[in-house]
Amino acid sequence: MRPGTIGCILLAAILLVGCGGSGKGSRGSDSTAGGPTAISDERVVRAVHDHLVGKTYAGTETDWVDNVISCTQLDHDLDALGTTCRGSGGLYGYGTKVDRQPTVRNVQLKCPAPPPIDSSSWGLDATGDDSWRVWNTQGSWNVAARSDGSFAITANQNC
Repeated sequence: MRPGTIGCILLAAILLVGCGGSGKGSRGSDSTAGGPTAISDERVVRAVHDHLVGKTYAGTETDWVDNVISCTQLDHDLDALGTTCRGSGGLYGYGTKVDRQPTVRNVQLKCPAPPPIDSSSWGLDATGDDSWRVWNTQGSWNVAARSDGSFAITANQNC
C-alpha cells in the first residue's frame, strides 16, 4: 500500500459515519420526520429476497441416446484399429457401432434459495431516486419502486 492510502480510507470512513451513512447505499428509514417517505435498504432487499423464493425459470437438459447401428464396408475400412465397429454381426456382416445422439428437452429449473435478508452477502447501490441495483453471491437485480408501493425487479441472470 502506498503511504497515505490508509489515511484516505480512514477519512472516508469517518465522513461516512459522520454523515449517518451505512456504507451500503443507505437511503434512510421508511418514515423520515417531516420529510417525504424514503424506502429503506432492508425493504428493497426483502423485495428481491421474496421475489427469489420458490422462483423457477425455463431451461434445457440434454440426454444422450445410444443407437446401435450396423457398420458398412466404408465404416469397417476406416476403422483400422477395430475400435468403432465391433463384432462380425450387423446387417452387412461388418459389426455394429454406437451412434450417440443428443436429445434436448425444455424443463423448468428451480432457482437456488436466496441467503437470509440479514446476511452480509447482500449489497445495494442506489442508481436513481427510486431505483437500485441489488446483488449477492447468486447474481444481481435491478429494482425500481412503483407508484403503488410495489417493486419492479429485473434479474441480470436466470434467477
